[in-house]
Amino acid sequence: MKRSLIFLILVFCIAGMGLSARSSYSKAVGGAFSYGLDTGTGGSGTFLFSIPQVPFTMVGVSLRSSGDSFNLGITDDYWFYHDNLTGILNLYMGIGFYGGIASYDNEVALDFGGRVPIGLQAFLLKPLELFIEIAPTAYANITPTFSFPQFSVQGAFGVRFWF
Repeated sequence: MKRSLIFLILVFCIAGMGLSARSSYSKAVGGAFSYGLDTGTGGSGTFLFSIPQVPFTMVGVSLRSSGDSFNLGITDDYWFYHDNLTGILNLYMGIGFYGGIASYDNEVALDFGGRVPIGLQAFLLKPLELFIEIAPTAYANITPTFSFPQFSVQGAFGVRFWF
């Protein structure tokens, strides 16, 4: 899994270098390592991309597999606040949703919920962005038994390439 994530990051680096000549950045691709901060659930690799038709929207697809467990998740966040703090450091906040499906011990769990991503991003070399994010969440566990509300905190750090 680590080798696959490193390979994806290298591919995006090379692709980003070729596209860095553009002056306006409306699209992004990247990768992240995400983790359930409050539950200590294992990390997962996340593929990130923006939707240029909807400004300030960032979509993430995460995957984790180990032994007899499998997790697949998707997030979609709209950044309603984005500002420069100082120099290369920016702050963003948004609102979004996530959905997840997990399979473990012959059971399937299905979750849907909302999230509030809060992140710091640094553009060391444009179009390369490094970021760290936390996202408090409220969600419903649909299966195996319905339970609402549930609360969690998701975290991620990674890299995005803007073009």
